[in-house]
Amino acid sequence: MLLWVLSICIVLTFCTHTTQSDVLGSSFNPTKNLADDLISLRSFLSFSLNIENFHPTTSLSQRYLPILKRIYSTYVRELPTYQWETRHLLLACLSEEFGNATIAELKLSHEVKERNFEVAFVAEQVNKLDSFLNALFSLYPEKTLEEGKKIVVVGGGPVGLLHAIAAKSKGHFPVVYEKRRRYFRNILFDLGPQSWYPSHERLLSLGWEYQNIPNSVQVTLSNDGNITTVSCHLLEKFFAKVLSIIDVDLNYGVKFLDISEHQDRQFAVFSQPTKDTFKIEFDILIGADGAKSDVREILDIPFQNIEKFKILKGLATKNIKGIHQISVVMNFVGSSESRTCPSVKKNMHGDDVDFLHPSFVVPETGVTMVFKRWRFPYCSAQIFFNHEAGIRVKNLIETNDEDDYKSLWTLILKILNSFLETQISDTLSLHALLFSSKGSYINLVNTTVSVSGSPVVKIGKSFGLLVGDALMSSHYRLGIGMNTAFYMLTLFDTLLDCTQREASLDACVSEYEGLVSKRLEQASQFQLQAIFFESYCNLVMTTENNWNEVHLWYRDFEEFGREDTRGLERASSIEVLRKCR
Repeated sequence: MLLWVLSICIVLTFCTHTTQSDVLGSSFNPTKNLADDLISLRSFLSFSLNIENFHPTTSLSQRYLPILKRIYSTYVRELPTYQWETRHLLLACLSEEFGNATIAELKLSHEVKERNFEVAFVAEQVNKLDSFLNALFSLYPEKTLEEGKKIVVVGGGPVGLLHAIAAKSKGHFPVVYEKRRRYFRNILFDLGPQSWYPSHERLLSLGWEYQNIPNSVQVTLSNDGNITTVSCHLLEKFFAKVLSIIDVDLNYGVKFLDISEHQDRQFAVFSQPTKDTFKIEFDILIGADGAKSDVREILDIPFQNIEKFKILKGLATKNIKGIHQISVVMNFVGSSESRTCPSVKKNMHGDDVDFLHPSFVVPETGVTMVFKRWRFPYCSAQIFFNHEAGIRVKNLIETNDEDDYKSLWTLILKILNSFLETQISDTLSLHALLFSSKGSYINLVNTTVSVSGSPVVKIGKSFGLLVGDALMSSHYRLGIGMNTAFYMLTLFDTLLDCTQREASLDACVSEYEGLVSKRLEQASQFQLQAIFFESYCNLVMTTENNWNEVHLWYRDFEEFGREDTRGLERASSIEVLRKCR
C-alpha cells in the first residue's frame, strides 16, 4: 500500500507542467464532486476510445485533443525510465485534469468495484486508454532526425494517412493535405492476415483493438488468420486520430495545384477557398489522392491500361486488347429494426449460400458469380458477367429504349430471385428493396487494370511517389487494393530506414522503386488473370497463401440449383486453355 501511494505521488509530478485552464480553456471547471468528475472523465474517455464520430476539427476535438496529446507527451517523456505500471501514470494525469474521480476510481476498483457500475466502467476504459497510449508510444521514434525529410502527403484517405504515420514514426516531418472536409466513404475493406499482406497486424500495432470498435466492423477467422472487414471512413477516422495524437498536422478543404521550384528547393502549391494559394517545401511528395490523381497529372505520369499478362505459371502469355470485366452493384435496404439485410437462400448446412455455390448462377444470363456484402448496414451485391453478357448488360443500361429497359429488369429479377429468399415479382417490389443513387438503382462497373507509368519521379533534388489508387487501380472483389497498400507501406518503411543510413536520397529511392515495381507487376498480373478467367472463360478464380496459390473452378450448368457443391470442380491447366481458346 505504501509503495502504491509513493508511486502515485511521484507520478503526479510528471503531469504538472500545464494547468487545467491552459489545456481545456477557461470554460472548463472540474468540480470536487465525484459524480460530476466521473461524468467529465467518462466523456473524455469516450472521445479517446471511440472512432465513429472522430474528426480533428470538431468541438469535442478542440476540447479533448489537447489533453490526450499532453498525456501522450507524458508517456513519451517518462516511459523510457518509468518503473511502475503505466496505468498509474495515466491515472495521475487524469486526476490532474478531472479532479478526484480517478483517485476514487483507483481505490474503488479494489474495494467496491462490483457494487458501482459507473466506477467499474470507468476503470475498464482507463485500462483500454492506457493500452492504446502504450501502442502509440511504440510509434514514437527513438530520436527525431536532424536531417529528417520534409514529407508532404497529398490525400487524407487511409493510404495517405498510413504513410504519414510511418514517416512520423521514423523521425521525419510529415504533413497531410486533404481536399475533403469530412470522412464519409462506406466502401468496405477486408484487411488480411500476415500470411497475405501485413494489414491486420499493422492495424493492431496502432492500438486498433483498444478502441471501442463499432458493431459494423467484422473480424472473421480464415485458414490463414484473422480478417478485419471495416469501412473506409472508420479507417480514415482512426488513422486521423492517431496522427492527431502523435502531433502530425492534418489540413482539410485544401486542393493541390502544382509544384514550383525556388533556389533548388521544391514546393507543393495548394489553395483553400478562403485563402490565397500557399507553398510547402518538400523532400518527398506523396501522391495518395486516388485514381484521378492530381499529383500524377501534374507530374505528367501516364496511367496506362495493362492488357498483356501470363495466364498462369508455365502457360502462355495473353494480350487481349481492351480486356475488362463488367459487373453491376446494387445496394439493398436492410431492416433498421432487426439490423439485418434481406434474407438469402440457405445451403444444405443452413448457411447463407456463398458466391461459389451453383445456386448463385442463373442459366442463360452469363452470370459468373455474385459477390455480396451482407452485414447490416452494408447490404450490397455485385453481380459479375462473362464478356458477352457483360457487353449486353452495359448496352441495356446505357440505352434509353423502353424495351431494353424492360429486358434489363427482367434479367435482374431472374438473377436476384436465384439467391434472395423472398421472391420478387415485379420491378416496383424490387425498387422498394433498393437504394437509389443519383436516380439509378443499378451501378455499372467496368473493371480494367491500370498502372502508373512509374511509381517514382525525380523533381530536382526531391522526389514524388505515387501510392494507393494513384499508383494502381484495384479489383474490389479481390480485396487487393488496400492490402497491397499495406504491403507497399512496408517498402516505404524500407525507404525511410535507408535514409537514416545513406547520405544519398537518390540511392534509397532507387531501391524503393525497384521493390515497388516488382510488387506492382505481381498485383496487376493477378488482377488480369482474374478478369480473364471469369470474364472470358466462365471460370471462377479463388486464391490462397498470399494470392500465390490459384484455384480455378467451373460450373456444370446441367446441375444448376443442387443443394450441394458437386457442381463445382477444379479446372486443370489443360482445361483452362481449351475452354478459353
